[in-house]
Amino acid sequence: MSEPIVEQPGERPDGEPREGGLRAYIGRHWRGENPLIYAFWVNYFALGILVQIISSLLERVAPDHGAWAIGMIALIIAEIAFVIWAMVGVWRSAGREIDVARQAQPPRSAFWAYVARVWIGFTAVMACFAVLYVFAAP
Repeated sequence: MSEPIVEQPGERPDGEPREGGLRAYIGRHWRGENPLIYAFWVNYFALGILVQIISSLLERVAPDHGAWAIGMIALIIAEIAFVIWAMVGVWRSAGREIDVARQAQPPRSAFWAYVARVWIGFTAVMACFAVLYVFAAP
């Protein structure tokens, strides 16, 4: 019986080291190459909390005049881009985990990958409703 391959965040599925740098880090997550546990808990959850803390702090110190309004719009766009990046990376990583689980001998459970996909799907629907609420509010 062969052991499943446990991929570390610093190596590719074929065992070769990954290139470094921020662009490579962002790309690996976007393509779903990180292990699901890393993609969800580090890139989606922990970085999401950090983004929200920074956003909240910036919103509290922002004065009410035009120059800051442009900055706040940029902040909102950056937050939306982060959420999309984080969710897509987790979705793709979960899909990769499901494929690996199906091909393993003997097949192994992909329970947490399905849970992650349900969570991301639910969160995406709620985000769409939140955006609609903001733009439809009187």
